[in-house]
Amino acid sequence: MLPSFLFGHLSMLLGTDSITEGREGRVRILKRSMDEDEGDEVAEIKAAHFEESMRFARRSVGDADIRKYRAFALTLQQSRGFGSEFR
Repeated sequence: MLPSFLFGHLSMLLGTDSITEGREGRVRILKRSMDEDEGDEVAEIKAAHFEESMRFARRSVGDADIRKYRAFALTLQQSRGFGSEFR
């Protein structure tokens, strides 16, 4: 696909004289470039890549904060009725 800054010079490259012919030429080039199957330059990120990177990541939350969150989550579950054995 051509970069947008080349469209101004496209009529000169194609040898067209009118704006309409230039526009039609751009449309033809764009259609051709969309039809061509280009390989993806960016590799797909898979779960294995994420897991590998997480092995070396450091924790951003301390143990005290995790304990506070777990206590909060437990309180929230109990207030909603989850976690109780009442039937």
